[in-house]
Amino acid sequence: MLDFDDVSKENEGSESIAAPEVKENSDEYDYATKYDKTYKKYGFRGSHRFDNSGEYHTDKSYAIMSNNEGQSKKIPDNPIIAKFLKSIPLPLILVIIYLIVGFVCDAWHPAWVMFLIIPAYYAVIEQYIATNTVRVPLFTIVLITYLLMGFLGDLWHPGWIVFFVWPLYFTVKKLMKLKNTRIIVYTFLCVAIYLVVGLVMKIWHPTWIIFLTIPVFEAIYRGAENLIKEKNKEKNKVEISDANEEQK
Repeated sequence: MLDFDDVSKENEGSESIAAPEVKENSDEYDYATKYDKTYKKYGFRGSHRFDNSGEYHTDKSYAIMSNNEGQSKKIPDNPIIAKFLKSIPLPLILVIIYLIVGFVCDAWHPAWVMFLIIPAYYAVIEQYIATNTVRVPLFTIVLITYLLMGFLGDLWHPGWIVFFVWPLYFTVKKLMKLKNTRIIVYTFLCVAIYLVVGLVMKIWHPTWIIFLTIPVFEAIYRGAENLIKEKNKEKNKVEISDANEEQK
């Protein structure tokens, strides 16, 4: 005789065997949900999970791609030069120069000022490697200039005026990005330099020649601007032609 209890046990056993298949399907759905969370975490949305070939990427592959893109922004245009500059034993070179200047010229002071170059030098290299841009160590330059003016010429006052160059540099840099203001900013800069040199060093002549650089500056700036625009146009044409070839 057929026992209904046995049948129910067999059905329960078959359901328990088939359960993993349903679980696997649910896992696939959970994976998709997991992917969406990962895309949100790494900045990828919707159709971004598909590349140009239509291939569906996993969360791991896109995580690797996002990390690679973040690292690629930190790679300088010429990493060989960056590695070479970083490998230069600048502290040892400065120590040798300091000893030579000290023994030969008996200028132990203020020759020690040259050691201030070391942190600025490596800071510039690290900045270049991290952001692919070169930042002028302006504060270090101003500090060394002020110390040399004080030690060599006893110009502690009014030599402190050179520290105004630091905020003035960033102000001028921002104003230069505005349209039709570069010539005005550069003119004011020339006037400021002329007045500082005249009042501090009493050199009014021939420092007036600095005003002759205004039209030269404008000509060079416009030439460089036009050159950059032409290069960008050529680059866009190449990118458009490559995109058309890929579509074909």
